[in-house]
Amino acid sequence: MQSEGIPFWLDPRSPMDRNGELVIDPTLPETAPVKKGRKRRQISPRIGIAHPLSQRSVVFANYGLYCRNPLYRHLYLQGTLEDANPLIGNPNLEIEQSRCYEFGFRHLLSERVQLTTTIWVREMSGLTATERIPAFFQGVSNPYSYSVFLNYDHGLARGFDVTLQKRFGGLWSGSLGYSFMTSEVNRDEPLEGYDGGIGLTTMPKRLHPLTWEQPHQLATTLNLRLPPGWGPTLLGSHLLEKINLGLIHRLEAGRPYTPTTREAVLERNSDRLPWTSQLDLRLYRDLTLMRISCSLYVDIRNLFDRRNALVVYSRTGSPDDPGPGSTGYSDDYDRSHYFRTRRRIDLGIRVHF
Repeated sequence: MQSEGIPFWLDPRSPMDRNGELVIDPTLPETAPVKKGRKRRQISPRIGIAHPLSQRSVVFANYGLYCRNPLYRHLYLQGTLEDANPLIGNPNLEIEQSRCYEFGFRHLLSERVQLTTTIWVREMSGLTATERIPAFFQGVSNPYSYSVFLNYDHGLARGFDVTLQKRFGGLWSGSLGYSFMTSEVNRDEPLEGYDGGIGLTTMPKRLHPLTWEQPHQLATTLNLRLPPGWGPTLLGSHLLEKINLGLIHRLEAGRPYTPTTREAVLERNSDRLPWTSQLDLRLYRDLTLMRISCSLYVDIRNLFDRRNALVVYSRTGSPDDPGPGSTGYSDDYDRSHYFRTRRRIDLGIRVHF
């Protein structure tokens, strides 16, 4: 388990050699033997097929094997066995893989309106994880406990998307899209095993919802563009001409969290945050000032100033109520970072050269 010039041992779960001796002297790591790490090779095929059913309809299918190299930090991190809680890199980490399957149908409802539906599956394997190796693990006479990076984690995501899209025409364009997905993993991120002191016998044996999973998402966009000379006239000027208006609305299901009671921690990620809703507006008008072409604009995020929760108290599921029996002043629980950004208004001018 060594990369050229970097001292590590061969078996990530045991720093001992065949004679039961420590390969690395924790007091003299620079004296350890050196061995090249294994080379990584990966073929990542992509296959796409489309078949027209008529002049307006087509079915399509895609398959892809996607790969990602592990982070260099996970390969070459060098802790020593004398550290309080050592974490050791693994130069022989494998390439993480995702297999993606997609099947869809696209239909042109009119010259400007298109409907697309897609069903997809994503299988994730060989994800980087950390494992705690206790002292004297599996009868090996190693007096040191440490954590090491391994390819252990995996997950599965499935879902479907439906999108109705209108191209620009008749002064406006827009889209309406709905997405449903479920995603399950055995752990959320690589350092979870290290932070929790999780070993081989305490590794998660079942999948749970991914922490940032949102099973339902509904997105709506509307764009309005008024041409020159459009609208009523005031003092010889068309006030509404050259105006562009954009609206984006997002309605999303809450992400999962782990509820607790006074007595216990309940099943992991078994409850969800409240739904979130946000409307963004962008309005600008093209004009000419002193023979200079420019645009005045206003950009408003979260137009209705919705309080969308990012974090909640695990006992109540509320972002501002810690529950009965909480001690301290009420100001202690007034935490603005538990919410998404409130309403923000930007005003500006853009000059075109």
